[in-house]
Amino acid sequence: MAGEASVEQEFDINWDEHDEASGTRIFDPGVYLCKISDVYTNRTTEKGDPYWSLMLTVVHDEEGDDTNRGCVVFDNITFSKAGTGRAKLLAKCVGCETSGARKFSSKELKGKYVLVDVTKGKDNRGNDKMQVSFAGYSKYEGPAPVDPDKPNPSDPTDTPF
Repeated sequence: MAGEASVEQEFDINWDEHDEASGTRIFDPGVYLCKISDVYTNRTTEKGDPYWSLMLTVVHDEEGDDTNRGCVVFDNITFSKAGTGRAKLLAKCVGCETSGARKFSSKELKGKYVLVDVTKGKDNRGNDKMQVSFAGYSKYEGPAPVDPDKPNPSDPTDTPF
């Protein structure tokens, strides 16, 4: 915007550890088991409502097919009058206490597994993107999944290098 100075920021990064746009590919919509790999906090909407951005990493689909393992879907959980019910649904699905008044921490979500209804949508530039449907979270009650952020021990071609 005109008249506003940009703020300089630095990051320590090893570019060799990252593929270009890894995990952001378009894949078939459906219900996927996902790990909440990260929760980005301290964000607010244009209306001033706080929200968290979730990085959801695919483990496998409902049938156990891990073709899309490691793909990433991003979703925002907004703490507004209209959006807090969606936050409650997600919290309940990952086993958080959802009754009464209490502090709710992003740490309660990070690393948890949840079933996610993933659909195709468009970003603000009109490009295809994967997104979570509004009521797209449900509880996962299956066996302990293979962490999608680590190599799959049952797949000899899935190596960290």
